[in-house]
Amino acid sequence: MKVVSFTEAKNNLKSLFDDVYYNSEDIIVSRENEEKVLIISLDKYNSMNETDYLMRSPENKKHLLESMKEIDGFSPVST
Repeated sequence: MKVVSFTEAKNNLKSLFDDVYYNSEDIIVSRENEEKVLIISLDKYNSMNETDYLMRSPENKKHLLESMKEIDGFSPVST
């Protein structure tokens, strides 16, 4: 994950977007006296939203975690 200032992001937007898209790099943009923002690819965003949606249902979450445990060597980060 790369951290850049707002000015650096503004001056190098195309390059940062290329890093996000082609290199799967997440970019944190720090802004003076403001909250930081994160630039991620649309694919990653959609994947995160889908995972969130699937894990909202306790029954579905249990089923998914049990299925993943069947995969050799899988260890969930949190349950």
